[in-house]
Amino acid sequence: MAYRQTDRVIAELVDATCGRHDDMRARYLLEQALYGLVRLAKVEQLTDMRVDSERAGALTDPARQRATRALLRKVRMDVAASRRRLRDDACDECRESPEQPCGEC
Repeated sequence: MAYRQTDRVIAELVDATCGRHDDMRARYLLEQALYGLVRLAKVEQLTDMRVDSERAGALTDPARQRATRALLRKVRMDVAASRRRLRDDACDECRESPEQPCGEC
């Protein structure tokens, strides 16, 4: 007697795969394999939920927040320096004088 949604779906899959009057051993093996797959999926889901909750908890840790802000500041400084370097390199070819940038850059 199927009393859970999973039991009903597994019974339907077994019926569709093996037929209603096929080998009982094959039906039982398929049914148990499907139950094992459902249990594995539940474990994976719980593991993912645990990892997500740990990540969310780590975001509230002040030390991690400071480290993240410092890393983002460094990345922002590196990007700004790279932009200046690219602008200066592109402008070197069209400069009228070393101190005077062209009007296009």
